[in-house]
Amino acid sequence: MRSFIFHNPVKIYFGEGQAVHVAEEAKSRLGAVLLVYGGGSIKRNGAYDDVTAALREAGNEVIELSGVTPNPRLDKVLEGVKLVKEHGVSLILAVGGGSVIDCAKFISLGSGLGEDEDLWDAYVETGKPAPENLVPLGVVLTTAATGSEMGDAAVLTNWARNRKLGYTSFPLTPKFSVLDPTYLLTLPDEQTTYGFVDMFCHTCEQYFSLPSDDNLSDEMVEAIQRHILRSWRACRRHPRSYEARSNAMWDCSTASSRAARRRIGSRTASSTRCPPTSTSRTVPVWPWSIRTG
Repeated sequence: MRSFIFHNPVKIYFGEGQAVHVAEEAKSRLGAVLLVYGGGSIKRNGAYDDVTAALREAGNEVIELSGVTPNPRLDKVLEGVKLVKEHGVSLILAVGGGSVIDCAKFISLGSGLGEDEDLWDAYVETGKPAPENLVPLGVVLTTAATGSEMGDAAVLTNWARNRKLGYTSFPLTPKFSVLDPTYLLTLPDEQTTYGFVDMFCHTCEQYFSLPSDDNLSDEMVEAIQRHILRSWRACRRHPRSYEARSNAMWDCSTASSRAARRRIGSRTASSTRCPPTSTSRTVPVWPWSIRTG
């Protein structure tokens, strides 16, 4: 095996009702909270009510940034960075799926940049490591797909330049992630399927990358792949099953964990290295690479 440093600092709150822990996380940080989300799904599945109740208990000022689209765009990120600096935000809270989390990661990146630094040109295009003094990120996950809640990788679209790039840097890793499977119970069948394809493809990315030696990570990935398929079948048969959805949610996070992503060349392979580290590359827009949350 090649040398690596394993460090996975994301605190996981797993299970029904775990959004209450957002209150203690917010209380530990003085200042406003930037609540980042997409459309109306978090209000239908109960996540919005749970999170806002926790933030009211914490007593933090809440600034909302809604309207994050699938495959998040640079202009929305810059809008969020402006809010962070105007309101003295001390915690960025992403409530949603992979697109919302990635958008929040880039907002976190922008929070640590000087006025003369360009987020896209200086960091996303070049892969320059993110600075350490970023506003921290928390996650409340509402889809099981990309695994962005467990790592430091993110994808951003620059619509004006027709560019979509991946970026990886250790300071973008969430401080905590809330995984409540009840938020998955209202997902439509099509969205559920997209999520399983997404997480399965992420395991394939690293499984079929070099080096092709005998290693434990491959065995772990094979087990995760088998379980993803079992969970997929269970969710199709029983879409309102908490047990099936909880397995799906943990499959997603485990599929993108650093333990399974040892190889060089996979999307988040550099996550296993010691900070600061960063990579940036063009992401091919295959059907399965499109964000589903």
